[in-house]
Parts: sequence; structure tokens; C-alpha cells
Amino acid sequence: MTEKKKAVETAEPAVNPDAPLSQLLLDCTKEKYRLVSLATRWAQEVKVRDQSTLQPQELLDVALKEIMLKKVTLEAIEKLPPPPKVEKKDIEFTLPTLSLKDVPDEPADKAVEKE
Repeated sequence: MTEKKKAVETAEPAVNPDAPLSQLLLDCTKEKYRLVSLATRWAQEVKVRDQSTLQPQELLDVALKEIMLKKVTLEAIEKLPPPPKVEKKDIEFTLPTLSLKDVPDEPADKAVEKE
């Protein structure tokens, strides 16, 4: 009987897939600091997998939700190879060239008005 009690105590509560992410994080029983680290790695995988154009925060939300809903385990994420290094390209831009032309003298009409 003691084995059954231990099994019941260690079982994680059911996760509601419709719950907002904030509620899932509050109910999380996993190591939260480890979760954050691995969620950023999983967000990179999601971006490549889905060829996503989502903003980084939205990608992180998707990654966290997939982890919380147990679509992927933390152990599986740890086994992933490190993400490829992205080469930072220098931004090349050109400014329009401005040339100053000689400003013509005042027109004769205005010169006469001043006198």
C-alpha cells in the first residue's frame, strides 16, 4: 500500500490545455529556473521548425506552453545540440550625397524694394 501512496503523491496534477500561460506557470511543479533556460532553447527550435516570424516574446510563450502541456520534455530539450551561431552582418547603408550650389544673388525685384 505504501507504494501506491508514493505513486499518487508524485503524480503531477492534470494540466488544463485551455489555461492561460500565467496560470500554467503558477501551477508548475518543475524547476522553474531550469525551465526558463530550456524554454529559450526550445523557442529557437520552434522558430526553425515552424519557420516562424513571431516576435521573440511570442515564441517564448509558444515554447513555454508546449513544455507545460508536455508536448516536449525538459530532458529531450537538454539532448538537443546547441543552436547554430548566427553570423551578425554589418548593416550597410548609404547616405544621399548633398551638394551645395551657389545661391544666386537676390533678384532685382527684391533689391529695388529694399531701397
